[in-house]
Amino acid sequence: MNQIIVIKDNGQESPLNQNELLSALQKIAVEEGQNNFSTEFLWEKTGKYLEIFLTGPQKQLTEIQLIGLLANICLENGFEKVARALQKIHSLAPGSADYAGSSTGKLTKNTQEKMKKLYLPPAQNNCETEILVNKIASHKTSEELTARIAALIGQNKFFPHQNVLKGPHAYESMQITLEDNLNDIFDQLKQAAINFQNLISTNLDFSKIRQKMAMIKSTRGFSSGPISFIKIYTSTFETLRQNLSTELIPQQSFTLSIHHPDILEYLIFIKNFQKNSLNKHLRFFIEISPQFLDALAREEDFELISPENGQTVNLLSAKNTFDLIVSTIVENPQLGIKQNKSSHSNFLTVSGLINLAGYQPGPNFPGDLLNDLKTIQDYLLKQKHQLEKLSKTEIHTVIFFSGWMDFLMARKIAYGSVNSIQEAGTLFAEIRKSADQSLELSINLHSPLLNLVESHKGLECFEQLATLKTNLDGQEIHQLDPILRDYLSELGMATNDITRLIYDTNSLNDLYQIPLNIRTLFKTSREIDAHFHLELQREIENILQGEVEKKIYFENPLDTEKLKETLLGKLKLGIKNIGYFHFGPVSKYQENTETDQGKNFLLTLNKNKKRRHREIQPPLFQIKKTEEIFLPPVSNQSPSQNQN
Repeated sequence: MNQIIVIKDNGQESPLNQNELLSALQKIAVEEGQNNFSTEFLWEKTGKYLEIFLTGPQKQLTEIQLIGLLANICLENGFEKVARALQKIHSLAPGSADYAGSSTGKLTKNTQEKMKKLYLPPAQNNCETEILVNKIASHKTSEELTARIAALIGQNKFFPHQNVLKGPHAYESMQITLEDNLNDIFDQLKQAAINFQNLISTNLDFSKIRQKMAMIKSTRGFSSGPISFIKIYTSTFETLRQNLSTELIPQQSFTLSIHHPDILEYLIFIKNFQKNSLNKHLRFFIEISPQFLDALAREEDFELISPENGQTVNLLSAKNTFDLIVSTIVENPQLGIKQNKSSHSNFLTVSGLINLAGYQPGPNFPGDLLNDLKTIQDYLLKQKHQLEKLSKTEIHTVIFFSGWMDFLMARKIAYGSVNSIQEAGTLFAEIRKSADQSLELSINLHSPLLNLVESHKGLECFEQLATLKTNLDGQEIHQLDPILRDYLSELGMATNDITRLIYDTNSLNDLYQIPLNIRTLFKTSREIDAHFHLELQREIENILQGEVEKKIYFENPLDTEKLKETLLGKLKLGIKNIGYFHFGPVSKYQENTETDQGKNFLLTLNKNKKRRHREIQPPLFQIKKTEEIFLPPVSNQSPSQNQN
């Protein structure tokens, strides 16, 4: 038999040694009193199975696979005592339910596949999950810390940043402030492109680039301004986006100061950007200042300042500029507002994600979370120290949180209630108090890690209580949100009819057959006022002293004045980052202004045009119809009568 590689628990690879293996089995047989055990017979049977591994491209198996294979062969051939001994070893091996070091039984198959895409290059996607978890947990850490981190990953409570295994690129994001020269601009473009391919987010600040038509002394020409370079960057990201999986695309953001002379051109570019691009992972921010807010409050002009020499070059109406910002947000919600100027121009970020949904209520909470926080903190600081040896750039260490909605539902606390804000204040205050002061705590809405945790992202609430999916055979299936499904299943109410009603209305308010306490818990984003979302964000920002990314929901038809009033009020109260606006869909139950039944029928089809109907994607197998579908009656009236 040709050589087979065995991957050990610590990730090391070694050739399979037949003599050592048989000696170990014989020793087990003697200890268990299995007198009829034959190592030669066992190896003959085992060899046939191992030949399978030689036919594939991998030609290797894990130690846990080998133990399991030997146990099954012993059981099939009458060596029960040896089989039980091997099964006992197997149950204590990494990956089993009883193993405290990994416990990957809580990672769903879908999560495991995403982990391989996220942490491993394509050539290693056939790596076993247990080995992958062990590699991640043991990266530049001690043996004791490895076991604790592996357990947290296996329990779906923690995931380190996606580039922890990629050597010199072992960081999660990069902050870059572009200098006003071509060499730096295009050097950073190359760096941003490399980051993008390695699933690293890049935050680019263009505020130092001189304004359009400014004199360039070295060439006696005129500057093209920062917007021209932003277009080059967005085009580059759009080209690179086509080579990445949609769920793993990292967020890239652009920032320009409100005092930059090209701020109006920047807003016009953003307003038209969404119409010509599919890059939803690109974000745009305007950095405002206290001076701008003061001018806005007094309805006065504010200064536009040249980045080149710091002199005032023009004045703009603060009120009109803010109106333009709001109208741009309405047309393109990819625009956000910041008012926390970072004192660090360039830095790298080492990060990890804690899933609050993994912590159930009980006598040990929040002690278990705070203990895990210390373990995670030690792990990330070791990654930071390793990266400092490879990079001269300043390193920030950040822990992000997710699964807040699941955390509340486990405690039967309504998302939009006062109790939820009090719960957030208490929990995050304890977290901030227990964490090292050098550690940043934050909420991130666009980290690829969010695709690993099967919970609601960040601080977000329910957007859809039920979804509609279409099978390959063309059948439409309504599915409830998993949390709501569990609640209704306990009451025996998770029926197809109720699920369809919930999908049609996306609300439980009018479903009086469902108990009031459940209807109160399951409020969707459109049923919770925007003031609450902003107040929750402000409360957590004040406690964590870091950026908190959260969607702010406004319903259609949109009241622009209410939007302006809400934003202005929260900005004055000191909220640092309002960057993710979400405008609800147009109501499905619009009044029928058409009298022509044929037009109403076409309107219904148009509402559902995004669904994968049979007309768009034919079924693989024809299904016998159980109902006749009738076309709407044709009106006998003439077109002129219809118009009247």
